[in-house]
Amino acid sequence: LYLVPLRLSRQPSRNWAAYFERAWNGGFFSTMHRAGIASVSGDRILLDGTTVEEVAKHHLETVRKVVLEANEWERQAHAAEQLERQRQANAEAERQDRIHAALYEMKFD
Repeated sequence: LYLVPLRLSRQPSRNWAAYFERAWNGGFFSTMHRAGIASVSGDRILLDGTTVEEVAKHHLETVRKVVLEANEWERQAHAAEQLERQRQANAEAERQDRIHAALYEMKFD
């Protein structure tokens, strides 16, 4: 048994990598699935303690499923972050409007 690296199309974020590893370790995908053998380093998924034949026969489909799941998780996380930034920007704009309205109403005569 040895380390089998699988190259990704790009280097994922740290959050994606952490999610991938949690999903791999927490999910039961097949009777041949082994939690704890997958990690992400740079632009590679590393499966440690397996063979190329075993990866091709048993683990590759699991890798694909977990990659898709991690991609969807990251897409949803980005969407949630964008919504939160927009909410904060709207709240700040409303606060600025209230300040300007209050200043406009002030009379010092």
